[in-house]
Amino acid sequence: MTALTPSFVLLLSARPEAHRFLMDSLCERGVDVRVPRRPDRALPLLLDAPFLVLVDLVHGAALTPNLVAALNRRRHAHVVALHQGSWGREPLSAELCVDGFCPASDPNGLLDAFATTRAGETAPH
Repeated sequence: MTALTPSFVLLLSARPEAHRFLMDSLCERGVDVRVPRRPDRALPLLLDAPFLVLVDLVHGAALTPNLVAALNRRRHAHVVALHQGSWGREPLSAELCVDGFCPASDPNGLLDAFATTRAGETAPH
């Protein structure tokens, strides 16, 4: 199968292992998934122009005011909040502008949207 995007997906999560299914599914589709090892590495990775940024509101994403501002200024990256029915414990998440939401426990909708967008169709909302 061909890659879904020419760029990469950035996952901001305090517990990326909790999203192993999503990361594995993206990798199987040829998508490079990057996860900062430390919170201070998130901003440099964002500056590398990811196609998509997944912000984990369930386990936390170590959002800082600078990171939220950079995410809100992004030009090419789409920001999707992984949630569990609420904004979670992330103190700065209310200030974050997102393009969409995805239940952290069921990322199939997100994967379907990637496949649909890659095929040139309109992504479901």
